[in-house]
Amino acid sequence: MAVVTLKRRRRGTTCPPLTCVEKNPGPKTGAKRKTSRQNPCTPKKPRKQQRTHYSPEEKGEIRALLETGLSAEAIIKQGRFSKKAVGRVSKEWRSQKDRESQPVPVDKLPEPDDSCESEQSEQSEPEQDFKGIEKLTDFEKGQIIGMYITGTSRNQIAKHLGRHKKSVSRWINRWNEDGNTDRKEGSGRPRCTLAVDDRFIKITSLKDRWLTAKDIAKIMNSIADGQKVTAKTVSRRLHAFGLYARRPRKKPGLSEANVKARLAWAKKHEKWTVEQWSQVVWSDESPFTLYQGKNPWVRRREGEEHKDIAMVPTVKHGGGSILVWGCFHASGAGVLKRITGTVDTEAYKQILFHQAMPHIKELISSEPSHVAWVFQHDNAPAHRAKKVKNYLENKKAEWTGRLEVLDWPSQSPDLNPIEHIWGYIKKRLKARPKKASSRDDLYQHILEEWNGIPAWIMHNLVASMPRRIQAVIKNKGGATKY
Repeated sequence: MAVVTLKRRRRGTTCPPLTCVEKNPGPKTGAKRKTSRQNPCTPKKPRKQQRTHYSPEEKGEIRALLETGLSAEAIIKQGRFSKKAVGRVSKEWRSQKDRESQPVPVDKLPEPDDSCESEQSEQSEPEQDFKGIEKLTDFEKGQIIGMYITGTSRNQIAKHLGRHKKSVSRWINRWNEDGNTDRKEGSGRPRCTLAVDDRFIKITSLKDRWLTAKDIAKIMNSIADGQKVTAKTVSRRLHAFGLYARRPRKKPGLSEANVKARLAWAKKHEKWTVEQWSQVVWSDESPFTLYQGKNPWVRRREGEEHKDIAMVPTVKHGGGSILVWGCFHASGAGVLKRITGTVDTEAYKQILFHQAMPHIKELISSEPSHVAWVFQHDNAPAHRAKKVKNYLENKKAEWTGRLEVLDWPSQSPDLNPIEHIWGYIKKRLKARPKKASSRDDLYQHILEEWNGIPAWIMHNLVASMPRRIQAVIKNKGGATKY
């Protein structure tokens, strides 16, 4: 009976499968049928089988290469031996070397021979003190390579430098392989910015010093098409260029006229000595508040932001304040005066009449007749009034050349050392365990601190005047660090 081969008919609603002859292919779906056809792409290359088992002669050859000082990486690069085999032989070789270098126990040492004791003492060399695991300096690496080029053995180099032979061999091998002794770059995540991106971050920050790292990151991400840059990355790049976020220093605003006046004043008094500055009476006013603010940083745990230990209470207008006037010189502190109300022309004239001039008169009477004292005050409106100027001119005429008034550039508190006296007193008031509860208590605390200022502080402040003047000249009349 002939076998009839049925051809598979196309599936469809009008052509059902033959009963008991064909399988029902099931409902049609969108999924593709699996086929047994081979993938038309190029087949993978068969993996090269590396030898891991070597004869004793080949292992001995690897040991011989290690003995010559070649590193395991250099032997693998030659391509003759697999990485696994070289690593196995290298590990065995190092462990054998370590066992040989271990000291022999005392009970297993041979008996000493008196006949050859003197001969051994002559041939023995002093033990070499190695420097431990300290890193080799660039100078020591240069010494190693220089001695190696001149033909010095590795043992002699190690003894000369006091370093281990392995360290010496490692850098010699690096020199033979790479031609340098630079430290290899470590592995890790690659940088997400290129050198041109780093320069863009630097230039953007230098153009506008008030931009934050977050602002610069937004600018970069708005113009970049690839990977996004975070504010932390921008901050690290700026730190690498030496640009750090710092609180700005508060200094008086200087106009062009102020800068010129400061520079001219500094050049005029550039030749003054410390002895001349010691004959100046420095004066100024300063406000003091009952409530002294604390540091702006506090360490707290999560949820402690509203506790008293982590909060800075605020008081309107500092809880009340007082204004004081004072003067000092290199020899000691002068008079301290509490001012009620504002400092107008009449009030300042009364201060000169009752406090400043009597104190200067005492200083003049205690000095020889050829010594003159200089009175300094700034260019506040009350200080430049006609009544005040006439009063000082009369005093200069009365004391016949024993008193001078120092001309002063505007907006120059950095040139007046009494500003540091006020800062010293405020710092001492803040450190007091018992705070003032009223304005009268506050003035008493200020007076106590004023009378307790060490003499060396006042002398050093006056002695800093030549440096202050040089700083103004260096900055061409601009602000200084004082």
